[in-house]
Amino acid sequence: WYQRRVHGVPVEGLEDRLRAELKEMHTAMYEKARGTMLENIVRCETWDDFIAAVGKGNLVLAPSFNDVATEEAIGDATKAHFDDPDLDVRTTLSGKAKSLCIPLHPENIEAVRVLGIDTKYCNLDTSTWLKLDPLKGKNCFFTGSKADKRDGTEPRQATAWILWGRSY
Repeated sequence: WYQRRVHGVPVEGLEDRLRAELKEMHTAMYEKARGTMLENIVRCETWDDFIAAVGKGNLVLAPSFNDVATEEAIGDATKAHFDDPDLDVRTTLSGKAKSLCIPLHPENIEAVRVLGIDTKYCNLDTSTWLKLDPLKGKNCFFTGSKADKRDGTEPRQATAWILWGRSY
């Protein structure tokens, strides 16, 4: 499953060789999984782009207004969209979109503080592989769209970059 390598190893030094092999396997599997995940994350800033991306089974990183009511409204709206009998395209996905996490990233520091998470975890390690623009001036992809008339409220500023996904 890993690289299907077979080779003999003398008993002497087996422990060190085994540790090295396991570390190499772990690193390779982790890098492959991280690469696959990052290839399947799409950044969206509008509702239409969000619907298209989650409809393809992607994870979506979007500037969002972070509160329970907004998350529930997004879930209800995606469920209604994909359950619509007039929808031309059917996918194997069902259910509604839901927030998966707020990435621990320097651009999300205020959202992380609100959640009570120690901001020391918002380090530069995350920002080396997850590129996020500053939130300042960004509207929520759902509640902040100027064309959004779903709930009749005023556009809202995004409070966090949130990773969204859809149930299978």
